[in-house]
Amino acid sequence: MKEKGFTLIEVLISITILSIIIGVAVYSLKYTLNIIEYLKTPSTQETINISYLRDSISSLFFFLSEDVKTKDIQKRFKFFFYGDNNKLTYITTKSVFHERDTLYIEHIYFKENKVYIKEHPVYSPKVDYKNPKIPKNTKSFVLLKDIQNFKITYYADGWQDKIKNKIPKLIKISYTNKKGRKLELIFKPKSDFYFKKQLNIYYFNPM
Repeated sequence: MKEKGFTLIEVLISITILSIIIGVAVYSLKYTLNIIEYLKTPSTQETINISYLRDSISSLFFFLSEDVKTKDIQKRFKFFFYGDNNKLTYITTKSVFHERDTLYIEHIYFKENKVYIKEHPVYSPKVDYKNPKIPKNTKSFVLLKDIQNFKITYYADGWQDKIKNKIPKLIKISYTNKKGRKLELIFKPKSDFYFKKQLNIYYFNPM
């Protein structure tokens, strides 16, 4: 009678088969995780638009608007910047969707799960450059779509939900995209001496 048990060859074959099964399982798991991570990443167009927005905010201009009704000269001129949790308005040397080489008013706002942007040149027959406002009939462009939990906050003297007539040191935009991924974007406006020095040049000598 033969003794019951496994021969060395049978054991080696079993180990080899088990190793192959484990290897295939690990590869499948990694592949699945990579697919899930890919599906959570922002779309190509979303990434491009965010890059354009980053360039625009980075090129934010220290523009002085004028309140002609104010007699006190020290209070008459104020930095052009307005922002709250759902929208912000500023002036930049680099617009998001236009290539014209001039200052642009940028108005970004959140509505019905989409982020829109309106742009208009500061120096235009339709705009009073001393106290610029975007004309009502200006076309809106979709910057981001299918998003939730959108919020903008500003860092000046600490983080705050609203800011007016003051250029923040940082701007944070947070939201959840259509793939369920929570994103938090930090933008830093340039605030060096060159930009501040150009205030009077642009104000008194518009392009």
